[in-house]
Amino acid sequence: MNRHTILLAAEFFQEGNEFYMTFYCEIPGVKKGYLYINLGHGQPKNAFWKGLLLTLQRIKNNQKRTLELAICSTYMTAFSEGNGQAEVIQALNQYSSYTIIDYKPFVDDLEKILLVGKSSESPPWTLVGYSMDQFAEMKNQSLTLMKQQAKQNRFYTEITMPKSGVVLDFETTSYITKFARVIEISALKFEAGEIIDEYHTLVNPEIKIPKASRDLTGISQEEVDAAPKSFDAMKKLYAFIKDSDIIVGHNIAYDYEFIEKFFNRFHFPVWKGKLLCTMRLAKSFKPGVKDYKLETLCDFYRISNERPHRAWSDTRATLEVMKHLYQDSLLLDVEVIATPRVE
Repeated sequence: MNRHTILLAAEFFQEGNEFYMTFYCEIPGVKKGYLYINLGHGQPKNAFWKGLLLTLQRIKNNQKRTLELAICSTYMTAFSEGNGQAEVIQALNQYSSYTIIDYKPFVDDLEKILLVGKSSESPPWTLVGYSMDQFAEMKNQSLTLMKQQAKQNRFYTEITMPKSGVVLDFETTSYITKFARVIEISALKFEAGEIIDEYHTLVNPEIKIPKASRDLTGISQEEVDAAPKSFDAMKKLYAFIKDSDIIVGHNIAYDYEFIEKFFNRFHFPVWKGKLLCTMRLAKSFKPGVKDYKLETLCDFYRISNERPHRAWSDTRATLEVMKHLYQDSLLLDVEVIATPRVE
C-alpha cells in the first residue's frame, strides 16, 4: 500500500434490534489496528452513518493523505439520507482523494472483532480499539468463541447428512433484509435425499419490483401482483415447515432472517429446529473451491440448475449440492444415496 494512503475497512452488523460496526485501520508510518463500536438501537441507516462518522473523526488528523475505504457499496446506497450521511461525505471530502474498494478480504477478521468486541460488553457508542498484537492474542480466543457459539446456536453440526428436513429459498427485492420484500418462496421436504413434498408460491410484495430484481429472477410485476400477500404465503410456509427439525439453505442465515421477521410479525409459533447452511458446509469440506456461490458449486459438481435465481430451481440445486458435499467428505450416511454426477 502507498505510504501516503490510509486504508479503512468497515463492516456493519445487525443482531435483532441492535447494530454494530467493526473496522480495520492502517495509517502507514503511524499505526494499524482494529476498532469495534456498539451502535445500540434505532434506525439502521442512522446507526451506519454515525458509526462511520465516529471512526472518521478518530483519524481526521491524517486528512492530507488519500483514503481507501473498503466497505460494502450496497450500504452506501441503501442507507442514503440517514442522519449523519452529509457529515460523512463532508469528512471524506477533506482527504486529498478517496476511493471505495472491495471489502470482502477483510470480512472474516472484522467478524472476529465483532465477537471479541461483544464479549467485552462495552457501553453503546464507545469506540474500542485493538492493536495488532492484541488482535493476534485474541485471534485464537475469537475462534474459540465462534466454536462455542456454533454449539449453542441453531446450526446443525452433526457429521452425517440429516435423513430428513426442508430445503428453503426466498427470492427478494434486495440483498439487505431490512429493506427486502419476499417475491418467491420454495420449500422442499426431503427424506433420504429424495424430495417427498413441495411448497412453492410467488408473493405479492405490495411494492414495485426493482428492475435489478426483475432482471435477475425473470419474475414480472404482473406475476407478483396476482400472487398471495405475505401473510397468506408465510402462513402456508409455517404449516409446511413447523414439524421439520432441519431447514437447509445456501447462506441460510439470510433466508432465516425472513422467517424470524415474518413469523414474529404475524405471531406464528417459534420454529425451534436447526439450520444447515450449504455455503458454510462447502467452506469446511471444499476449501479449494474458488468461491462458494451456489452457481460455482453447481458447476464444480456438474449439477444442473435449470433456472438460477428462481427459488423453485435453487432449492433443488441446493439439495443436490448438500448431498455431494457429504458424499465427498466421506461423512455421508450409508443409508443416503447421492444422485450420481452428470459426466
